[in-house]
Formats: sequence, C-alpha cells, structure tokens
Amino acid sequence: PHTPHRYQTLSNTGNDQNNDHGTPHRYQTLSNTRNDQNNDHGTPHRYQTLSNTRNDQNNDHGASHRYQTLSNTGNGQNNDHGAPHRYQTLSNTGNEQNNDHGAPHRYQTLSNTGNEQNNDHGAPHRYQTLSNTGNEQNNDHGT
Repeated sequence: PHTPHRYQTLSNTGNDQNNDHGTPHRYQTLSNTRNDQNNDHGTPHRYQTLSNTRNDQNNDHGASHRYQTLSNTGNGQNNDHGAPHRYQTLSNTGNEQNNDHGAPHRYQTLSNTGNEQNNDHGAPHRYQTLSNTGNEQNNDHGT
C-alpha cells in the first residue's frame, strides 16, 4: 500500500472510496460516480481528479499536489492543509466549499457555481477568483 502506484482509477460505480496513505501516486481518478471520497495523506500526488459526480469530498493533508480538481459535481468540498498546491479548482458545481490553511497557493478558483465559500488562512495567495456565481463568501486571513 505504500509503494508508488501509477494509476488508481475508480469509474462508473455507485460508491467509491479511495484512501491513499503511501508514496507518490501519479494518477488518482474517480469518475462518473455518485459518491466519491478521496483522502490523501501521503507525499506528492500529481493528479487528483473527481469528475462528473454527485457528491465529492477531497481531503489533502500531504505535500505539494500539482492538480486538485472537482468538476461538474453537485456538492464539492476541498480541504487543503498541506504544502503549496499549484492549482485548486472547483467549477460548474452547485455548492462548493474550499478551505485552505496551508502554504502559498498559486491559483484558487471557484467559477460558475451557485453557492461558494472560500476561506484562506495561509500564506500569500496569488490568485483568488470567485466568478459567475449566485452567492459568494471570500474570507482571507493570510499575509
């Protein structure tokens, strides 16, 4: 369970649970599912994608993750407590919550959604964008 897995895919399922506690996994994909839970506590994961789902939960506590994407979902929750994440995107969803407590995040984008909450407590964030939404809340507590 702790050695590098290049591909981890759960697709076209009813309920998916993907827990990764090991070393770098290049691809982690949960697609076309009803309920997805992706918990990553390990070292850098290059891709973490949850797409075309009803409920998505993506919890990242590890080191730098290059891509974190929740798209075309009903409810998206993205909690990042780790080191720099280059991309954090929640798009085309109904309800989104993005909580960032870690180090510098280059991109934080919430777009085309109904209700959004973006809480940033970390270090400098270069981009924070909330666009084309109905209700937005953006709380920035960083430097």
